[in-house]
Amino acid sequence: MPTTQIGEPIDEQRAADLRSLRRLLIRPAQEELVDVQSRLNTLHAELHTPEELTALLVPVITNALQKRIRADEEGVIAILAPLVDRLFRERTEQDKAAIVQALAPSAAKALRAQHERFPEEVAEDLAPIMGAAIREQVRLQRDAMVDALYPIIGSTIAKYMAETMRELVENVNRRIEQTLSLRGFMRRIKAKASGVSEAELILHESLPFTVRAAFLIHKPTGILLAHSYESDEAQFDSTLVSGMLTAIRSFVNEWIARSGDPSELHAIEYGRSRILLEAAGHCYVAVVVEGDPTDEFVTQMREEFASIVATWDKEISEFNGDSSLLAPHLVEPLRRLVNYRPAPSSERARARAASSWPLIILLLILIGGPLGWYLYTQARDSDNEQRLSSAIAASLGVATNPVAVEVDGDDVTLKGQVMSTLLLNRVIATVKEQSPESELHSLIAVADAPPHETLVQSEVHRIAAAFNALQGVRVVPQYRASALTVTGWAKDSTLIRSVTRAFERLPGVASLNVNLLAGVPSLDVLFHFERGIEPLGAHAKLLDSVQAFLQAFPETRLRILGHSDLSGSASRNLVITGARAQMIRDALIRRGIDPHRLDVEGTGTFRPNTDPRSKTNRAVRLEVLHH
Repeated sequence: MPTTQIGEPIDEQRAADLRSLRRLLIRPAQEELVDVQSRLNTLHAELHTPEELTALLVPVITNALQKRIRADEEGVIAILAPLVDRLFRERTEQDKAAIVQALAPSAAKALRAQHERFPEEVAEDLAPIMGAAIREQVRLQRDAMVDALYPIIGSTIAKYMAETMRELVENVNRRIEQTLSLRGFMRRIKAKASGVSEAELILHESLPFTVRAAFLIHKPTGILLAHSYESDEAQFDSTLVSGMLTAIRSFVNEWIARSGDPSELHAIEYGRSRILLEAAGHCYVAVVVEGDPTDEFVTQMREEFASIVATWDKEISEFNGDSSLLAPHLVEPLRRLVNYRPAPSSERARARAASSWPLIILLLILIGGPLGWYLYTQARDSDNEQRLSSAIAASLGVATNPVAVEVDGDDVTLKGQVMSTLLLNRVIATVKEQSPESELHSLIAVADAPPHETLVQSEVHRIAAAFNALQGVRVVPQYRASALTVTGWAKDSTLIRSVTRAFERLPGVASLNVNLLAGVPSLDVLFHFERGIEPLGAHAKLLDSVQAFLQAFPETRLRILGHSDLSGSASRNLVITGARAQMIRDALIRRGIDPHRLDVEGTGTFRPNTDPRSKTNRAVRLEVLHH
């Protein structure tokens, strides 16, 4: 019979209940234990299977890497960059063909995108490669390159020839239109003198020319590779020439490149001389000629230069600064250019030129006589115009003549506008007095109507500017509502009367008040100081008088000079005198005086014509500046 732990008997029903209770309590734990065991078995299988483990870790690693990139993108790049470079390099060494095949589909798109973003950098990077490739292709398969470039070069040459012929036709037509002009006669004379037809002279104004020198210059460095001169006497500093030519060519090409035009500088002209330039490869040739070169010479120059580039361009591209090895091979083509001579003229042409001199002299006499008389009359009329214009300006009392004078022999024509009939009569009287035998034609308009205030204002300021340009007079006009007030000063009464007469003649001035001080304005004011730098309260009346003077003469300026006696050191006296003068200037500025009218100078010395030991030298004096 079942019993408890302490030996108490229990019935069977109670034992069954206990078993049921135990099953209820243990079953969930058993189920969980079975589930845990199943999961452990699954995890064990995944850990020992690479495919399953990779599938589990990739999302975790990806998520962690994304979080790390968002937190520190630069740090992640710094960590991965060396690994990526090394991975790409090792993979390329292992299987270059596979890398090329993998990158080929994206290379064209990448290059196109880079060109759209940075076209200049891409062009700069590809230019040396393309240049070397084209040169190598020309060396290996010249005919193939010619066939490939023929469509482009053919159309370019056709366009160039069309433009050249159009310019030639225009030039010929222009010269034919000038047949009856002075230039046409001079051309005929020149044609007779040279023994050629006028048509040939139109096409070639000056066929003969001379080659002075030829230079071959390294393009990247500007160093002279080889040179040849016409004669030993004509030689000069070749290195200097090459440097100057390179500087000029680089300057011009740089500006042309900015405008988008890839052209080269082909010639430099000075007077009757030229420097012909041709550039290709790593060098360029410069030929100094006098006169216009013939087509034959230009062709020879280009052929010689093309031969140099085709034969020696590789050596020139590797030039290290020592031209002694290349010069012996390069100088011969240059010498052939310098020794070029055009075909000599025929004896018949020289005979015809000699027989034409009498005709030339006769034509010069026939043309020179009328031409000389015409130039003489033009100069005479111009002198008379200037003389009459100056006389009219003086009679009107103005600096600029408002009346235009035209002289044609004995005829004098006047054009312009004056403000009153009085001024018109004065102008006519002046012209008749200066040129009594001339026939006068007056086209001067008279503004009898009251002039506009702006016009009167302009005339007032013009007359004032004319007087202020003179020495010994300063006028300040104020015009308002037909009333004119003139203030200022003049050194004598004669100038005052001149100013009054000039302004009283103006139409539109109903009231004139001329208040000019006779004599040059002066200011006798002295600011005394006892010791050091003192307040200016005791000098208020003196400052009032200086202020009134500057307001009465707004065109004047002052120089404020500080002085001292011999007591104290020179450096201390200089500081004190400057500070005293600055105090006076600041006080005047506070009273409304323009600072630009006040100059300050601390002299540190005594006043002129005084006892250096006197305490009266502790002062500030003022000088009036009129200019």
